Amino acid sequence: MTRLPVACLALVAVSFVASPAAAQQKREIEHDGVARSYLVAPAGKRNAPIVILLHGGTQNARNVWNQTTLPRLARSEGFTLVAPDALDGAWNDGRTTYISGKDPTRNDDTGFILKVVEAVIASEGGNAARVFVTGASNGGYMSYRLACEHAGRFAGAAPVIAGLRPSPASWCRPARPIPMLAINGTEDRLMTYDGSLSTLARGEAVPHVSAPAAAAFWASNNRCSGSRQETPAAKGLEEATSVVITQYTGCAAATLLYTIVGGGHTWPNGPQPGPVIARFLGPTTRQIDAGQTIWSFFKRL
Repeated sequence: MTRLPVACLALVAVSFVASPAAAQQKREIEHDGVARSYLVAPAGKRNAPIVILLHGGTQNARNVWNQTTLPRLARSEGFTLVAPDALDGAWNDGRTTYISGKDPTRNDDTGFILKVVEAVIASEGGNAARVFVTGASNGGYMSYRLACEHAGRFAGAAPVIAGLRPSPASWCRPARPIPMLAINGTEDRLMTYDGSLSTLARGEAVPHVSAPAAAAFWASNNRCSGSRQETPAAKGLEEATSVVITQYTGCAAATLLYTIVGGGHTWPNGPQPGPVIARFLGPTTRQIDAGQTIWSFFKRL
């Protein structure tokens, strides 16, 4: 069985220089006796929304900062963007086994991220009622965990190329309906769309529910009473991928799934991996921009 090189896990750690669109600052905060860091691009005004951006496994904050248009949008749209760093590149998202082979299960990442949120609210005068969380792969798993355990803290979540742990009804009990937007690719061989086990990476195969089943769980949590509507997104480029938007109606909180048909384990409209890495991660769609899609969702909340 071919194993995925650790450098290929989650999103690709791209080395190109970040756009100067949002001036980033590196800050440190102590948690559990350990100095931990995060990047922040302050909005420069009081009561601005805050978006927490969580990197994938084996990555760091700077990697994910360079892979999305969210830094540029932070400046043009006036929200504060925050990207915390996990210890040793892996978030404790609630799983006991990780495809990277790492073991972050003893790290209190939930407490760390909540502490970062409070620090940013205090230092920037951010809007405590409009704190959102998004992330890719391991960071998307962590976004799900935060939504499950701290729905009262976050005004919405947007996991990208991530799975939801099995039997969510037995462990995920949000305190309230929480707006949810998920983005998953049908050709993702690491966080499979249909919930089948991946054996590509270093660790043991990690089970998760399918992307449609995860969306249905959130629709139930968000008390959606209407129909499920599927709409193809306008296709603007001649490429192999396409996008189908599943939206639940009659909900106490908005619930959507963006299915990237033919999409792999990559950030939509992010950097295209080289041919060797792309063989494992799959295609990067240009049909939507994940950063723009996520911010448009958050902005309406």
